[in-house]
Amino acid sequence: MKLRPADYDEIRRHGEETYPHECCGVLLGVIGDDWREVRATVRCGNTRIDFQEAHWIGCSYVITSVEHGRAEQTNSFALTGATEEDKALVDEPIVVE
Repeated sequence: MKLRPADYDEIRRHGEETYPHECCGVLLGVIGDDWREVRATVRCGNTRIDFQEAHWIGCSYVITSVEHGRAEQTNSFALTGATEEDKALVDEPIVVE
């Protein structure tokens, strides 16, 4: 997944601002056969964010760990599968450029 530096920083900043609570957002962009490019990020309210509530198969889920109010590690996972029964999160490299 390709992220612009401003979008990457915004995701991490959002996590820091809502710490110690979880936060949520939407990534908008384009998806090709073997690539994804984020073109905008939008903050959203967070009511439940876990695997059981992940229903957007084919989309990416970016997760940032925040420790003591500071964003540490940011990872992306593609939700794969065809149905709720066989869905899985697969590591997806992030390229910031």
